[in-house]
Amino acid sequence: MKTDWHDLIQRYIAGHTTDEETDALQAGLKADAELRALYLDYIHLDVSLEAAAEAAEMAFELKVIVPQTKCWNAWLAWRPLAAAACLMLALTGGWMMSRDTSWATVAEAGPGVETVRDGKAMPARAGDRLRRSDSIRVGGSGMARLAVQGLGTVVIGPEANLERGGEARLLKLHGGFIEIAAEKQPADKPWRIRTPQAEVAVIGTEFTVAAAEGRTALRVREGLVRVTSLQTGKSESVRATGRVFVQRDAALNLGSTRLGNVLMLISRGDELVKSRFNHLASDGLIGARLWRLGLKVDIRHYDEVQPDDLRDRALVILSFFANYDKIADAALKRIGLARAAVPVLCLEPAAYPLLRMTTDGAGPEFGFHFQSGAAPVEIALPGHPLAADFSGLVGKFFISTIGWGRPAAGAVVVARLPGQPDQAVIFAYETGQQMSGAQGAAPSGAPARRTGLFLDPQIVNANSPDLWRFYEAAVEWSAALAPAQ
Repeated sequence: MKTDWHDLIQRYIAGHTTDEETDALQAGLKADAELRALYLDYIHLDVSLEAAAEAAEMAFELKVIVPQTKCWNAWLAWRPLAAAACLMLALTGGWMMSRDTSWATVAEAGPGVETVRDGKAMPARAGDRLRRSDSIRVGGSGMARLAVQGLGTVVIGPEANLERGGEARLLKLHGGFIEIAAEKQPADKPWRIRTPQAEVAVIGTEFTVAAAEGRTALRVREGLVRVTSLQTGKSESVRATGRVFVQRDAALNLGSTRLGNVLMLISRGDELVKSRFNHLASDGLIGARLWRLGLKVDIRHYDEVQPDDLRDRALVILSFFANYDKIADAALKRIGLARAAVPVLCLEPAAYPLLRMTTDGAGPEFGFHFQSGAAPVEIALPGHPLAADFSGLVGKFFISTIGWGRPAAGAVVVARLPGQPDQAVIFAYETGQQMSGAQGAAPSGAPARRTGLFLDPQIVNANSPDLWRFYEAAVEWSAALAPAQ
């Protein structure tokens, strides 16, 4: 074995190796079993030295009073050994206090993931150890997986900025999305996740946390967590299928959530579709909103989606496509979405007939209303969750184009075109409510919640607060546990 491995391992544990040296060590560990054993020996030594450093700090605080008796002669005899032991403790303590101990290891890191060390950002790589002062951040579409000592696995998603807190067993999420699969935690000293609005105490569970735009979103998949508002001090225990929003000094907003990830179906970048719908930018913003709600998102193109992609979904969202897009039509038929017992939020009126959400009893099943400037819609059912606390005429929702559908009698119509009660802009079916028949078949109940909402992709942008309120309300209602469940 090369003798320089010893020095390289020591400097790697201390965080002093270059990128090239780190690559060489990682390659050697993969190929050489003897080197892996040596590496483990050093890791164990590292832990032992850390414990010794703590003992040394305690020893330095002791005040020893030596009486002038015959014991003094014994002390003189043992003085060389004692001096050597104190020197060893001092050196160990000084070395340990001078180095920056790690708090996590990067298990996986995709593009757009960076480690920030001493103010300098560098690409994160699998195998990297994060020092106590390091932070890790992710761009708008990146992903990384960390192994956090004593906590468990932490998946870091879009827009995340995560670091070790200054207190024991604390992570600080400055913004973005994380998903945690935690180990069993001690009841008196659980790990905590702190965002700008809230603190979450982990009790051995699986959950997601997102912090963005002055709000923290928490969704619990398994186990129990305790969330506390940093502004009001109010706390709530949240169990599996529970969801809570924490926003400034407002009361904790509690709700329910289906388990599983969201599946979002999008079109390819065809120029004809792109020119009409500008769907690429819209899809990115729509997906980002899901992450900010604490929902984990999987994206598939219409031409690649398969029936198995519907399994264990909290929600399926159909993004924009033109009614001449035969690929999307064929995809929805291929996966049997109309009959699938998963909630669906349809943002494209052209898909309403395929999903049996509309009827042609009194004219076309869907259409588009064009108007110069702002195009208001009428809130037909104020107080419904899908109304997003709006009422009356809403004039800032659409500009120039409004998509509508003609739903069956069993639908709940929340918003419609003014003066057109059968042309619904926002409508929904509760699980089991009667929908239209398929190709002449008798009407049947909705297999799960179905929601129709047209977002004009030509005006979807980050500065559309009213529009996003409708969208988030539709996502929350669609992904919540229906009363019958």
